[in-house]
Amino acid sequence: MATNGDVSLQLANELVLTLPSFDRWTSSIWDSETPFGRVGHRQVQILYRLRYPIYMNGLPATASSLAELFSVRKSVVTRWLAGLEARGFIERVDVPDDRRSHLIELTESGHAVSVYIEEIFVEEMKQSIGFMSRESMEQLLEVMPLLNQISTNLEYARKERVTGDSRVSNA
Repeated sequence: MATNGDVSLQLANELVLTLPSFDRWTSSIWDSETPFGRVGHRQVQILYRLRYPIYMNGLPATASSLAELFSVRKSVVTRWLAGLEARGFIERVDVPDDRRSHLIELTESGHAVSVYIEEIFVEEMKQSIGFMSRESMEQLLEVMPLLNQISTNLEYARKERVTGDSRVSNA
């Protein structure tokens, strides 16, 4: 009989080996041609976060908050936003009590391109799980909250490793 440690090691290995293929798949869709032109990986992520504010972790959509979410410098996000703004996918709105800050808002075109790409994701994922029984799909659906928690824990671990800040914790 396997101990809990053996099972956790086996599961950790399986996840480490499997999850990178999901990243390759999502990256290939995000950086592809659409009816709206070519949209880069990070640009799609920004549009998605603007469409689903829950993924902004309670922060207002600003260049600074996006830089924090993506763990990059504000100047990098500013370049990504400039590209989105030039294409009419976002607009910057002045913050009344802070002339240096701008809220980032999704335009109708930005919403449309984000929906278009999400529909590609969903359709390909739906096709890829088509071999599964309904019972297997329901079981996988039940463990999705656990996978989301693993993702959150990994993000905390990544931030701690990158910043060296041991105050970052798994909330």
